[in-house]
Amino acid sequence: MIVSDEFTLNGIKGSDEDMYLVTFDNDILTSRGIPFQRDVSSDGYSQLNPLFKDEDVVPDDVVLNFMYAIDDMAQQWTEDKIIQTKKWMITDDFIPFVTQDNPDYIYYLKCKKLESKMTQRGLGVLEGTFIPISHFAYKKTYHKITVTEPTNILLTNPSDIEYKPVIKIKNLGNVSTINKIGDFEITGLETNEIVTIDNLILTVESSLEQNRFSKCNRKWLKLLPGENQLTVSGNCEIEILCEFPIVL
Repeated sequence: MIVSDEFTLNGIKGSDEDMYLVTFDNDILTSRGIPFQRDVSSDGYSQLNPLFKDEDVVPDDVVLNFMYAIDDMAQQWTEDKIIQTKKWMITDDFIPFVTQDNPDYIYYLKCKKLESKMTQRGLGVLEGTFIPISHFAYKKTYHKITVTEPTNILLTNPSDIEYKPVIKIKNLGNVSTINKIGDFEITGLETNEIVTIDNLILTVESSLEQNRFSKCNRKWLKLLPGENQLTVSGNCEIEILCEFPIVL
């Protein structure tokens, strides 16, 4: 899966912890990314065409070998180093993993198993088995714009699905200001109040620890595959956060 020895896991750069990925595969060709799998099966036969159904398959586990090294020299694993590394990698949730093979993309992994494979002197690797959340890599994009008059913005969705982003709106006006992006609009916000709109799970949370669901028109933002021209207006700062699922 991984060729580069540089990685970032859960926001921590491996080299900052003197940790690097190593491989023991001597083949000329190596697998890259998380393989896409789909189970296709027959579901009967019509007069003209056979009928099929398909289902995405849970991707295989990802095995990563972590070497403890300083200045390209393997170091002896101490008990404290092993415990520290396991605390970093073993989490209850899926966590972001970035490899320098594709630094613009994020994988989400959850540790299933960590096994020490070392010599009597403590030289070797910590072998980690991780479950991917899906066979997708996620391309993260971020847009920020200050709005004082109606203007158009272009957002490109590089995936093949309709995407529902997270939006943050900071109201720079007063409670009568109407801030709008696309068909979505919100009003009644205090000056400098920030709301976070999750267009997927349909929540509108305020920095004032209040639910602002009733302040919006509930015309949720959706980004179709390809280019999306949106009109924004009001008196505000708008941030748009996306993680588009891509099959690499």
